[in-house]
Amino acid sequence: MTKKNDVFIIGTLVDVKTDVRVSQEGKTFIGGKISVKVNQNGIENIIDARVFAMEKTKAGADNKMFKAYAGLESLKGSRVRVTGSLSEGSMVDESTGDVRHFNQVEAKFINAAYSTDTEDKA
Repeated sequence: MTKKNDVFIIGTLVDVKTDVRVSQEGKTFIGGKISVKVNQNGIENIIDARVFAMEKTKAGADNKMFKAYAGLESLKGSRVRVTGSLSEGSMVDESTGDVRHFNQVEAKFINAAYSTDTEDKA
């Protein structure tokens, strides 16, 4: 079972770890994670968010998200705004057979923050 909730983050992009790979079906994709530093009420947090996009859309056109994610390194150290979702997932730990539950942030749009984005948000 998966639940989704909207996520909105404003902070400083401190890390980008993405890889371009090819799936077993021969399709190119980019995946990885970003880390955004958010300081709210004097408390600093690092929020990790997953990124994923195929190189081509289902219609065969270039995917704008793939190109945007490939250029994220240029935003490192800058203030960004991230929109996406929080999802709850589960998996079976093969070593123990236990079901493990986890939450993860999935980034969708990552852009330079607006000049009006003066406060960090998460």
